[in-house]
Amino acid sequence: MRIGSRRPRRGVTGTTRWVGRGAVMVGMCCITLGVIAPPAGANYGRITAEARCDRTVAWTASASTEGSADERTNTEVTVDYRAADSDDPWTSAGAAGSFVPSNNFIFAGSFPLPAGVERVEVRVSPEQRWGSDRDGADPGTPRFTSAAVPAECAEQPLVVTISADCDAGGATVVSQNLGASAASVSVSVDQILVREVPLAPGATASVIVPVLEGTRVVVRATAESFMVAERTMSADCAIPGPAATITERCGARQAVVQARSDADEPAPVEITVADAVVHRVEVDPDEVVQRTIELPPTGPVEMVVTVGGTTVARGLVGGCTGPITGAVSCGTAGRPVCELAVAPPAAVEAPPPPPPPLVIDLEQGTLPVTGPWQRALALLAGGALLVGGGGALVLEQRRRPRPSLLASLVSPYRQRWWKDLSDS
Repeated sequence: MRIGSRRPRRGVTGTTRWVGRGAVMVGMCCITLGVIAPPAGANYGRITAEARCDRTVAWTASASTEGSADERTNTEVTVDYRAADSDDPWTSAGAAGSFVPSNNFIFAGSFPLPAGVERVEVRVSPEQRWGSDRDGADPGTPRFTSAAVPAECAEQPLVVTISADCDAGGATVVSQNLGASAASVSVSVDQILVREVPLAPGATASVIVPVLEGTRVVVRATAESFMVAERTMSADCAIPGPAATITERCGARQAVVQARSDADEPAPVEITVADAVVHRVEVDPDEVVQRTIELPPTGPVEMVVTVGGTTVARGLVGGCTGPITGAVSCGTAGRPVCELAVAPPAAVEAPPPPPPPLVIDLEQGTLPVTGPWQRALALLAGGALLVGGGGALVLEQRRRPRPSLLASLVSPYRQRWWKDLSDS
């Protein structure tokens, strides 16, 4: 036996080995995350795009989620496109936007595909330094995506175009059925169903969707689960004065009201349904008020929206029929005033008048006045009825046999005797 030597213990060696392996694996994960993950504060833009059968590309730009709200803010962001796999110059996909807390660091738009182009590349480029004061990280490099017209569009018989129409007060949706069988198009605004448009073979239908001045909405046209067309619409028609829109919500008996005022101070907004005020609120300058109003159970009803005492929208809603899905702003920018913009509501037949009231003179007797002959006749008839009824009762009692006193006394004993005799 050698003095000074120590044999290693197996349990301690095995534990040390597994601890070392675990430390190596954790270290590799940390190094990988450090290489892949962007540094703190190095935000970037993200872009998604999708092409529709109407050859319109809808895109959405958003800021990355890393960092604080100020670090995610970029006050100037551009989106461009060009034909895929080409060296063509980039074309703007819409007006420059921004990533700010008020829009939840996201904005969207759309553009039509150039003639002969089926696939495009789309890029998002932050143009300023990050931060609300433009004193943060560098803008960074652009991010890219691509979009192509789906192959199934070749077999889709429906063609839908969505375009802005300032004269109509919103977006015009034109649907056409090129197939040999009937079809239907569902039109929605910000995921709110506003119309079901039936189309016979070869038929064309047009629907106007109200869009409030200075706002953005997403208008979609679908056939069952297939997205036929989609566009992000912005009403920039430079219409002065207050404005409001009423949009039907089909299938839910509701209407969505949007209103704004151009006054320098808060203005009251009042919503009336069938001559009854259902909502009243004040709107600040440059603020948009949106309210969802419940409608009566059946039939179309008239809705009126006033801003600062001025009627800015009036129309019949709740029927989910007709070329306008609600009511648009009226009385401004050369449009007809509200009283002439829509047909008056149908006349309702007046109810029958109530019966005349019953008047009782308390100074006179309430019983009818009778003469001596009427009194004598009533007394004779009453007396005859009393005498006749009494006589009939007496005769009925006499016809009944009178019970025997002796039989009544013996009856208990007779019943007991018959019972004893039967038992024996």
